[in-house]
Amino acid sequence: MRVALLTVAFPPEGSNGGMASFYYELSQSLVASGHQVLVATLTSGPDEDLHIGGMQISRRHFDSMEYHNLQDLNLAPAMAHSLPQAVEIYRTLNTVVTSFSPDVIECAENCALGLIWAAQRKFPLAVRCVCPQFHLMEVGCSGDYSSLDLQLVKAAETFVLERADTLTTPSRSLARIISDGTGLPLEKFKIIANPLVAFESSESDASTSIFPANAFPKLLFVGRIEELKGADLLVEILPIVKSTYPNVHLTFIGSEPTAPGLNISFADRLRERLTQLDLSGHVTFTGTLPRTSIPAVQSEADLCLIPSRYDSSPYACLEAMLNGCCVIASDVGGIPEYVDHGENGWLVKSNDPSALAEAVVYLAAHTDVRERLGEAAKLHVSSKCAPQTIATQTVALYEDAINHFKCNPPDRQTKSTQFFINAFEQYCSGPYFTSFTNSLYEEGRSAGFADGYARGIVDERNKHLRTTKSFARSLLKLPNAVVAPILRLFAN
Repeated sequence: MRVALLTVAFPPEGSNGGMASFYYELSQSLVASGHQVLVATLTSGPDEDLHIGGMQISRRHFDSMEYHNLQDLNLAPAMAHSLPQAVEIYRTLNTVVTSFSPDVIECAENCALGLIWAAQRKFPLAVRCVCPQFHLMEVGCSGDYSSLDLQLVKAAETFVLERADTLTTPSRSLARIISDGTGLPLEKFKIIANPLVAFESSESDASTSIFPANAFPKLLFVGRIEELKGADLLVEILPIVKSTYPNVHLTFIGSEPTAPGLNISFADRLRERLTQLDLSGHVTFTGTLPRTSIPAVQSEADLCLIPSRYDSSPYACLEAMLNGCCVIASDVGGIPEYVDHGENGWLVKSNDPSALAEAVVYLAAHTDVRERLGEAAKLHVSSKCAPQTIATQTVALYEDAINHFKCNPPDRQTKSTQFFINAFEQYCSGPYFTSFTNSLYEEGRSAGFADGYARGIVDERNKHLRTTKSFARSLLKLPNAVVAPILRLFAN
């Protein structure tokens, strides 16, 4: 079988994890099973095409700053963030994917990455649901968004889900959330766990410590440092833990993203809070680290903490368990489907610093319990997430997608797709900001700055309204019952 995997990052580096980790594991497993795989992905680096074994990797340069005009959509920062990725992965990789002649294409639903592919339906499409952006926006853990922004993102993601030939999620919890949010039947979702293999750390990794020599307990967080992952809860428990263990030390390993629409990262907010608590000396931020170095750090830690406010099946949790770590995790989302409290890990109530601190203090005092949970976790994950088992289940998923595609002839929307691409490129490439600035300057010279500025604002607002309406009408040519009513908000 020829499989094309579409993703925004590949391979995983440090703790960018998530889908990058998933597709790294899946692609290796599919190739080992005799299938041919194309990974089509975006990168901040140069264009690159590689052939490794039975796998082809095609990366295309993507710089979101090239789409600065989308910042003008200040009521829809999340949509402005998602659209460039969805368009670029089609516009720059369509030829590569088509030349590969895949039997099936797979992508994630998050940020509607498969938007254009779903509209075109040139190939059978399998969508792997990791966690839709609309759900993250609804729970309020990915930035401050308008209702309009939420509905636009939800429309785009639902469009992809509705037109997919098959759907899968790593947890029953996530399937229920998406079903409730979109109206799609629950039985459409097949539950397939994330594949995972253990990494061996190099000798240099194992000999280098990132914790102070006298630290205890050594607490470790791996993942994106953001509100959704509950990183702030770890800072808030430190005063409580420190009252029992004065040498407690917390290490954050991971990227420090800034949510769309904000100008300061969540990690910087945590640093400010640590300064207020006079606990900066008890915390280390390492940034991202090579994925192969993470097992050595996890084996050195006394406790690996997963305080997420939501997660379907976090790789940071699964990798820590596979490496024999004692994990304390929130009882939310799909986590309880992987962590059995008191059997192979420790579950605490989500968003409850007191419960989290109590668990840390208790397990720090009981070495025997930590060791028992760590050993059980390793056996559990190595069985549940065995790569070849997941690969076999995924191939069956692809076969379902191919059969559904054959039985449901595609209504390809080649013209409407081209209208969308044209409108998007025009909106992003036009010198809107430059023209706006120049017009204000000229108005100011001829009529006095204050009066010129005011009239310039009105003129530019009218021009922008016309441009936005034109853009929206082009989008409305996509014949989708979910997207159209919402996008008409722009065209009224």
